[in-house]
Amino acid sequence: VKLDGNVGVIGNGAGLVMSTLDCVAYAGENFPGSPAPANFLDIGGGASAEIMANGLDLIMSDEQVRSVFVNVFGGITACDQVALGIKGALE
Repeated sequence: VKLDGNVGVIGNGAGLVMSTLDCVAYAGENFPGSPAPANFLDIGGGASAEIMANGLDLIMSDEQVRSVFVNVFGGITACDQVALGIKGALE
């Protein structure tokens, strides 16, 4: 879901992503430039490296995004797959 901010947010699970959006929005109130969430992207449980890479590609295609916050609960999704997806998207 596209939002108006400049911080891309990727997580696994709607609750985790929503709480991350809240944290980014709250932190943005106290920093220069007022960082704010740019999107809501839930990669779901058990996401593969390909899903992570595709999600990151989508977020990075938004010209407003200046940074990306990835918050993944390792009990649901293998963090090595997340890392491989990030690596793949950046290559």
